[in-house]
Amino acid sequence: MKLSHAPSISTVTLLTWIVSFAYFAPAATCRAVVRHPVSIVNADIYVDQNRTTVKLTCFAEDLELLQGVEAHEDGRYDSQELRDATRKHVEYLTERVQILDANGEPVTPEVKEIIEFEIPDEGIEAGKLMSYQMAFVLEFKTNEPPDFLTVQQDMVAEGAVLPSEMRILLKQAGSETPYTHLMKPASPQTFRFDWDNPALSPDAPEEDWEEWFADQREKTLGIDSYSSTYSFVYINDHEVRHEVLIPLATLASLIDFDRADRRFLEIEEQETARARIQAWLEVGNPVSINGQVVAPNFDRIDFYGLSLRDFAVQADARRVSMASGRVGVIQSYAADAPPTNVEVTWDMFNHAIRSVDSVIVAYEKTQTTAFSKFLPSNTFTWMAPKPRSMPVITPVAAKIDQRFARAPNWKLSVLSLSMFMLALVPWLL
Repeated sequence: MKLSHAPSISTVTLLTWIVSFAYFAPAATCRAVVRHPVSIVNADIYVDQNRTTVKLTCFAEDLELLQGVEAHEDGRYDSQELRDATRKHVEYLTERVQILDANGEPVTPEVKEIIEFEIPDEGIEAGKLMSYQMAFVLEFKTNEPPDFLTVQQDMVAEGAVLPSEMRILLKQAGSETPYTHLMKPASPQTFRFDWDNPALSPDAPEEDWEEWFADQREKTLGIDSYSSTYSFVYINDHEVRHEVLIPLATLASLIDFDRADRRFLEIEEQETARARIQAWLEVGNPVSINGQVVAPNFDRIDFYGLSLRDFAVQADARRVSMASGRVGVIQSYAADAPPTNVEVTWDMFNHAIRSVDSVIVAYEKTQTTAFSKFLPSNTFTWMAPKPRSMPVITPVAAKIDQRFARAPNWKLSVLSLSMFMLALVPWLL
C-alpha cells in the first residue's frame, strides 16, 4: 500500500493552535473565554525580627481574572473602572495571601503602598492588560523574632484553566541567601528561621556551608521541609515499626475532616480524624516480613505543631493548624521470627504527595531510600546479611540469702502491747 504524503498535525501543534485562538481571538467573539489561563503573582518577602514586609507584584490582567473587569463594546477597558478595581484588589490580596505565626494564627497586615500602573484616560485596549504590572506592599508586625512563618495563598480565578501561582522569594534579615518556592492554592509553605545562625552568603566556603547544614540538620533532626512527608522504618528481631510524619494540609487533600473552623482541628475533632487516618493507611502501604503480609497495629496517631522536635514522644493534646500542623503515625508489624526479608511499599500518592523520603534503621545499620510517584516500583526490600535466629532465653537460678528466705515472725503479747500504749499516753499529752 502506498502511503499518502499529506502533512500531519501533531497533538501538540493542534493544542497550540487552540490555545492561541482562544487567547488572540477578538473580545466580541470570545467574551466567555478566559484570556490568560493562570494568575501569576511574584511575592518578595523580607523577614526582619519584628516585622515582615511583603511586596506582591502581579499583571493588571488579574483585574479581569479575579475582579471581574470586562472590556466594553468598544473593545476597551474603562480607565476609572480599572482604578477602582486596583484599589479593590489590595483588599482581595490581604484576605487571600496570609502570613501565619507558629500557632497557625494569621498576622494582620497593614497596607503600606499601592503601586498603580499608568492608565490612559481613554482606557486600555482589550487583550493588552498583560503589558501592565501593579504592586502592593504589605507589612506584618510580630512581637518577637519568629521561629516559623507559614505562607498560604487562596487566589482562585473562576473559570481558570490552571490554578493561580505565587512565586515566593523570601529573605531573612542577616542572610544573603534567599529561599524560593512556587506556591499553588491550598498548599501552604512553612519557613524556619535561625536568628543565631542564619543562612550564609552564597560566596561562603564550601566547608562553612557543610558545617551550617550539619548544624541545621541537628536542630531539626533532619526534617528540613514542613510540607513534605517523611518515613522511618525500624527493623529488629521482634517487629518492623513504620513511623510516618505527614503534614495535616497534605492529609486534608486526601481525607475529609469534620471541623467547625476550617483553619484548625480542635481537640474534640481529633478522635474522629484519627479513625479516618487509620482507615486511609490500612488500605495501602503493605509491609511483608519473611514473605508474609502483616497487618499493622496502630500504636499511636498524634497531632503536632511546628515546635515538634521528636515526634516519637507523645504530644500533649492541643488544637493544631490545618496549614502548619503535622500528624505522626506509628505502625508496628509483629514478627514471628527474626526478619530475614522485609518489604515496605508506599503506593499512596497524589498531587500533594509526589515523593516520600525514608530512613531505614535495620539493627545496627542505617540507610536511606525514597518513594516516588514517578518510579515504576515503590517497594523497598531489605535482606538480612546472614540468617538470624530468635535470641535464646536461658533460665538463671535465683540465689536467695537464707537470712531473708523467711520473713521474720514478730509476736507481741497482749500484756506487752497494753504496757506500750499506757507508756505512750503521757508522752502524747
